[in-house]
Amino acid sequence: GTTANGKRYFGLHQEAERAGDLVKAHAHLKTALTFEPKNASFKAKLQALETQLKAQRKKTGHSIV
Repeated sequence: GTTANGKRYFGLHQEAERAGDLVKAHAHLKTALTFEPKNASFKAKLQALETQLKAQRKKTGHSIV
């Protein structure tokens, strides 16, 4: 990230992802993007994370996105 808040929320995203909490990771990443809407790497990560969440939802039958 290039802004203080972008970096902060991306860091929180990474912590949640490492802990296996994809829903929280997704929320933090979306927040990071509000501070850096043109950040291509945040956007790419968000797209990959949403794909993971959709796959997880299909597997478990739970709506998490």
